[in-house]
Amino acid sequence: VLVTRAFQTVRGADLVAAVRRVAEERLEAAATRGEPLTLVPISRPEDLRVPTGDVRLDARLHGGAAGAPTLAATVIVRVNGRDRHQQVMTFQIQRMVRVAIVVRPLEPRRTLAADDFRSEMRPAAEVPPDAIPEVTDPADLELLRPVQAGEIVTARVVRPRIAVKRGELVTLLLEHHPFQTPPAMVQAQLRHLADRMATFLFMNRMPRDAVEASIQ
Repeated sequence: VLVTRAFQTVRGADLVAAVRRVAEERLEAAATRGEPLTLVPISRPEDLRVPTGDVRLDARLHGGAAGAPTLAATVIVRVNGRDRHQQVMTFQIQRMVRVAIVVRPLEPRRTLAADDFRSEMRPAAEVPPDAIPEVTDPADLELLRPVQAGEIVTARVVRPRIAVKRGELVTLLLEHHPFQTPPAMVQAQLRHLADRMATFLFMNRMPRDAVEASIQ
């Protein structure tokens, strides 16, 4: 194979980023209620092959009606000052919302920490309706399934941790009918329940003698 000219790749993501930079002032002026806006391409542009050299991306916005939900733009790809490609794209204008993002792959039954999550702004169309905006007390949560890095935290991913902590006050409710249940049977049920609670708390590294004394 005889190679007559070397090529380099211009990513489609770079074309989108060039339009977003040019449209930044227009989006700031259109933002309402302090919610930032962003451009989401309706169709993701493909990567381009261009000759090697100094690449410049010249993005130009098309005129559009004020308050329109879409925006069109053209990106001219220049290499060493010469036009090599023109890419026309259409974007949706979407508001950005804050969500909690998983930093690293996590497995269930793992104790969660603050550095397992970060807060990011994402386009509203990419955010599930049950997304959690921020994880404030990760140690009080537990995972329902394995998650991957970059995944949005939702109510289907985490739930409040169910646990009895050391020193925590536990309330036991026993329902019975005093005119139907003999007192001796009620006392036997209470002793059985207290013994089971003492065994449970003992397995969670609480002194059994202290537990039994507090239950009595």
